[in-house]
Amino acid sequence: MEIFPLPELLFSLYQSTCPSYADSRSALEYIRALSAGQVSPEKNEIFYVRSKEYKELVREIEKDPKLNSYFTLKLHHDYDHRTNELFIRMKSRTHETFLALFSLRLHQWLVLVACDASNPTGATIAKHIRQRGSPSISMGGGSHREPDITYGYDGYAEPSFVVEVGCSQSSSSLKRKAAKYILATKGQISVAIALDIYSKGSSKATTSMWRAAIVTRSHGREVGTAQKVMDRKEFRLEDGSPAEGVLVIRLSDLVPKEIAQWLKDEDADVNLEILHSDLAKDLEVAEADEELLKARERKGEPYGRGLEWEDIEEVEPATVSPPPSPEGGSLSRKRKRG
Repeated sequence: MEIFPLPELLFSLYQSTCPSYADSRSALEYIRALSAGQVSPEKNEIFYVRSKEYKELVREIEKDPKLNSYFTLKLHHDYDHRTNELFIRMKSRTHETFLALFSLRLHQWLVLVACDASNPTGATIAKHIRQRGSPSISMGGGSHREPDITYGYDGYAEPSFVVEVGCSQSSSSLKRKAAKYILATKGQISVAIALDIYSKGSSKATTSMWRAAIVTRSHGREVGTAQKVMDRKEFRLEDGSPAEGVLVIRLSDLVPKEIAQWLKDEDADVNLEILHSDLAKDLEVAEADEELLKARERKGEPYGRGLEWEDIEEVEPATVSPPPSPEGGSLSRKRKRG
């Protein structure tokens, strides 16, 4: 019987209980297979890679410009040096459509606030809030994470507001990741929202929310923490029906604390209230969108039959006709005689 020193024994047991333990080479092969379309991108994967191996993996990917572009632009990947988890998130159509609809609600509200003449302070601040996509956020110790969407304020490097949409992730993992954005950035990210839209065998969907807060410990010392505002509050029930309730986002949630204080001093903070029924409706639209995509792919003709399209480098302008309208007529308008 082989005897391990205690730390190695514990790590060996940890590896044996992991669903897919792999070194950096296996992770690299998986990423290459994804980029080449050889692996179905419908499942999220976790690889257990030590910190040194993770750095080697990144260097190896950077040697191939095409693969590096795919890795950085197409995949969402998080690495935690404490657990050695390399989490590769595959973005489903439901995930992306729901995220876009949620972002659209925020954008439309910010436009309304920016145009509100009755609240000049809020309007001025709203004009400087930007959506910043999904940047890599340093979590310390070599770890990094990529939130699904972020909002930040002009002149500040870090975003103030992050959103994680969970699809095929465990609810506890999603919550833990969202709260850690606040803790790891020492409150520079002041609000984190987790929207869990996937529950295996159930239609239930939930939202959780944390805000940065200063609390006083029993011995009188003040510390910063991530304060739970909403914990797995259902916006869609297990039977698929919408739940009652509302998600409240403040204008001050989207800006750094210095700007947020200005809003409060001027009594200019305003709220966006998103009904849970509206979130449920957006999720239903996103799921229907993915079903349409899958149905089209099952037919084996993703773009249907009809006119053949060819890559022709040079075409005489006179021979070019507008494509037919969905009803079969011409898109060009006929001039009225008279």
